[in-house]
Amino acid sequence: SLVNAYKALEVLTQDEFNRRFPQKHTLGEVVLGMGELVEVLKKDNGLSLRKIAEIADVSVAGLDRWRNNGYGSKKHCEKLIAYCQQLLG
Repeated sequence: SLVNAYKALEVLTQDEFNRRFPQKHTLGEVVLGMGELVEVLKKDNGLSLRKIAEIADVSVAGLDRWRNNGYGSKKHCEKLIAYCQQLLG
């Protein structure tokens, strides 16, 4: 399921995001699917939210925003995405 969550990630430009989600506002590129990726790492890989936040170099509160919103800013998601790439080899 990590493979599926990873493949489901979608990077949107700020304009694309604002067109698709007019009720939400963000700056810069956005990665959709981060909430599901975090959940898979937690459930299937047995990582705590604190450990995932450490890998991603974000706060646990930031990680919770990804989980609740389903997306995160690309610049903040890159470390966790790279970690998943390593896991998938």
